[in-house]
Amino acid sequence: MSYQWFFADTNIPGATGNVFTINNVQATNAGNYFVIVTNLYGSATSSVAVLTVNLSPYILTQPHSQTVNLSNNAMFTAVAGGEHR
Repeated sequence: MSYQWFFADTNIPGATGNVFTINNVQATNAGNYFVIVTNLYGSATSSVAVLTVNLSPYILTQPHSQTVNLSNNAMFTAVAGGEHR
């Protein structure tokens, strides 16, 4: 048997075993993976396995310091990112 793994319809050089490992996963690794297995009698293509990469949260917009008069309102706002791909 021979194996060839694919990412986004492109063969992955050197990914020719029955196990494919991605070390130190990055956001760019997110996507569709599949393998084609061949022998003397033909080939078989696996179903697609989807890799979703969760991103750590990060602050896009920091809250700002404020000075307000007694009995007035103060509102702090932050905008965050970091969901998944």
